[in-house]
Amino acid sequence: DGRVTVLAATDPANPYGAAIDRYGILWAPNEGNYQLFYFNTKDPTQQGLAQVGLGGGGFYGIAVDGFVAPGGTSQLQQIWMGEVGNAGAYRYRPVRDQGFDGLKNGTWARAVFDGPGNSPQGRGIGVDNRQPVSYAWVALDGYVSGTVGGIGRIPIDIPDAATNLV
Repeated sequence: DGRVTVLAATDPANPYGAAIDRYGILWAPNEGNYQLFYFNTKDPTQQGLAQVGLGGGGFYGIAVDGFVAPGGTSQLQQIWMGEVGNAGAYRYRPVRDQGFDGLKNGTWARAVFDGPGNSPQGRGIGVDNRQPVSYAWVALDGYVSGTVGGIGRIPIDIPDAATNLV
């Protein structure tokens, strides 16, 4: 019937959205438990899981960028997810030079928007690939009384670990 069974390790498996990178890897955030599931669309038996270790809320929305590391020539295809539960987003940078099994050895970044009256959570996310500076754009939900919704802009070359933005 065309369905792919996801890893038994994702208990429960609650993929929320999906994006396919230029290498044919489908990425799907597992809502609520900080897991990023992925599989090879050419061979769905090749599956993996990346676990975020930066704290925060859960994942909401997903996008893939066209980031090229300084001095590099190929796109790393970083994975971006809005952060439900906080005003921010996550970025996962997979390791691309160690085959499929190496994808899980990537690094994480978390961008958090600070300021009075900030929105309580990141939602949908998209990435532009303009040069010389590209950004991830995250919708910030303002449904809680006293907060303001908006759009957050994050440079796609933010460093690993947590970054506070205004």
